[in-house]
Amino acid sequence: MAVDNAGNLYVADSGISFNNPSSRIVVYGNPLNSDNIADQVFGHPDFTSFGCNLGPDGLCTPRGVAVDTAGKMYVADTGNSRVLEYLRDSDGDGIPDSQDACPTQNPGGLDADHNGCIDTLPGLRVIVVGLTIDQTTKNGLLAKLDEAQKALNRGDKRTTINKLMDFINQVKAKRGTLISNADADLLVAYANNVISQLR
Repeated sequence: MAVDNAGNLYVADSGISFNNPSSRIVVYGNPLNSDNIADQVFGHPDFTSFGCNLGPDGLCTPRGVAVDTAGKMYVADTGNSRVLEYLRDSDGDGIPDSQDACPTQNPGGLDADHNGCIDTLPGLRVIVVGLTIDQTTKNGLLAKLDEAQKALNRGDKRTTINKLMDFINQVKAKRGTLISNADADLLVAYANNVISQLR
């Protein structure tokens, strides 16, 4: 076991069962001041998976865990004959804090650009501004987003959603010609995430 400077408890759960070892690290978020339910798991994609995991981030009968002052976690992965280093990921979204624009905000799957922040209308606008596309196309997209933001500021979610749907249709119409396929896919996914939060 190990405790970091925020009071989080890290437990190497080897689950010494020959047929089905747990093979994971479970993290309890400050259990002395909260609850005794684990908040994060390492070595498996979820809390219900068990057994040796031989993947790059997988664990097989871990026998030791340590945390340094920078929040990095080190695991003695005995079954895989190695030591793994994990960077601090405070919100458990899979993005290390050093690369996470919102290290204490778990986006809950609504993070199309994988920056660690929940997708928002202002965030979508920043992405469009940063695109390398012709100015006429960019201005048209920004106009749709500005209309959506004005509607949202008035509390009119229905109009906001309609304007975002217009934005999506405009992106799809320019996809592959004036907007690259990858940029178009990102914009559509991001806009859909914002819409799903408004519903």
